[in-house]
Amino acid sequence: MLVKGTFTTFNHGYSIGDLPAAGRDYVFATERINSVQASGNGSSFYFSNNLYSNREMPGYIVCSTLTPAELVTASNLTWSSNLMYAEIFTDNDPTKAIIERYINVNSISLAWEYELDSDYCWLQYWEGSFRSKKVLCAFNLDALVQYADTATTTS
Repeated sequence: MLVKGTFTTFNHGYSIGDLPAAGRDYVFATERINSVQASGNGSSFYFSNNLYSNREMPGYIVCSTLTPAELVTASNLTWSSNLMYAEIFTDNDPTKAIIERYINVNSISLAWEYELDSDYCWLQYWEGSFRSKKVLCAFNLDALVQYADTATTTS
């Protein structure tokens, strides 16, 4: 499942492009976490951006807003569908047309707020084993989590 949390420490061993710094909200897939433990009021865990690469070193993350119990609960939920509907801006430009695309939910790794407009978010997913895609999505982070959970959105 996708969950939303604030990363206070974000040390990654992989190249993920121009991710914002720690201290921001992220949406991430719980299928990609491992070794969850308590850390202050939140949790720490290892995160694998690409589950299918044996060359990737998982990143160490401290999340201040999600407890280990909340992560375990989210990890035990099932997707409402194998494909998730997403509204993607052409050329990652919010002034251009929206492309309707269905993305395999198991390929989604991270999402974070678009710097210029909080109504949109960057969504990172994988096409195949080694092709990372970063697209500008016409959902905000809360709507993305809601849609992944229920296959409906209010945005």
